[in-house]
Amino acid sequence: KLNAMVKEVTDDLVQLKTKDGNIDTMQYGVLVWVAGIGMRPFTKSLCEQIGAENGQNDRRGLVVDPCLRVKGCPPGEVFALGDCAFSGNPPTAQVAFQQGKYLGRFFRKGNDDMLTNPDTQGFVYNHQGSMAYIGKG
Repeated sequence: KLNAMVKEVTDDLVQLKTKDGNIDTMQYGVLVWVAGIGMRPFTKSLCEQIGAENGQNDRRGLVVDPCLRVKGCPPGEVFALGDCAFSGNPPTAQVAFQQGKYLGRFFRKGNDDMLTNPDTQGFVYNHQGSMAYIGKG
């Protein structure tokens, strides 16, 4: 069901709150829960302050360059990773973890030229696989 918020899940029922405030209860056999993602208020505010004219024109998050530097900000001053960044990679914990390691190494080297140089080696995501639990354990 679209445009509804999950309020409660039991062994065979799910309660959904719809946009109009009603609570719908539905039976289910297999529950597949797909939730959308959206910007947190802080991230949205930051995007608006930087402005679409400066490259912040994506609804999914702060647009970053390959080195995770936020577009529209002075080079090497503002970085974003994980869910708040739109880097072209999937918004998963695996990506965020790898981005964090990349930026940690980046900062540890402490070379100011690396922070601002457009030719700096960018972040490369290495997919380690996916797993889904299906059935009773």
